[in-house]
Amino acid sequence: MRLQHFCEKSSLWFFASFSITPFRGTSPLSEAVEKGILSASYLLFCHMSMETTTRRSLLKTCCRTGIAAGLLGFVGVLGAKKKIDPSTPVWQINPEKCTNCGACAHQCNKTVSAVKCFHDFAMCGYCDLCTGFFDPQPFTRDEGAENQQCPVDAFLRTEVEPPYFEYKIDHDLCVGCGICTDGCSKLGNGSLFLQISLKECLQCNQCQIALHCPTKAIEQIPAGQAYKLRAE
Repeated sequence: MRLQHFCEKSSLWFFASFSITPFRGTSPLSEAVEKGILSASYLLFCHMSMETTTRRSLLKTCCRTGIAAGLLGFVGVLGAKKKIDPSTPVWQINPEKCTNCGACAHQCNKTVSAVKCFHDFAMCGYCDLCTGFFDPQPFTRDEGAENQQCPVDAFLRTEVEPPYFEYKIDHDLCVGCGICTDGCSKLGNGSLFLQISLKECLQCNQCQIALHCPTKAIEQIPAGQAYKLRAE
């Protein structure tokens, strides 16, 4: 009975504390996780109130609650990602103002910048010697690390047909350093450009990159207009 009484009080306190506290999440992900924990804690409280608690039943209940919290949080994340109002302002880079200075890689509030390299395939020349992928004077024209511009191996080069090659960027590896986009802009046609990924951006009230951008290339536009491409 003491164990049951303790569990009921603990669950009630946990539920009440989340109920009276506004969600503090800075992103849809953190808010969804908090809502998942809140819902799971309420389920735990209801379960403890309805049956006599033993150590075995407590263990089963905790396991079930953990699974429930995970599922509810996951569902909440999916829902949060889908519910972006097209009129909601989001941070984006104006490619016409961007000079690939490198500030995006270091000024973002995230550990790994939300800025990524994007590729406008309609503009791309599918060059054999792409100066976004290769050093302008490579030792040899192959995919060896010593010949590549990208410091984190985020580029994938695939032959389409001689002498044309397709280039894709792995956003999970890209850090937004701007080395590839700088090479493409100076010696190519500029089909590679930096842009803020809506998937990665926390949509802070004040973007730190915008504060440090020397050309004021970071601006807010309606989510329905993202991503902002070079031709737009």
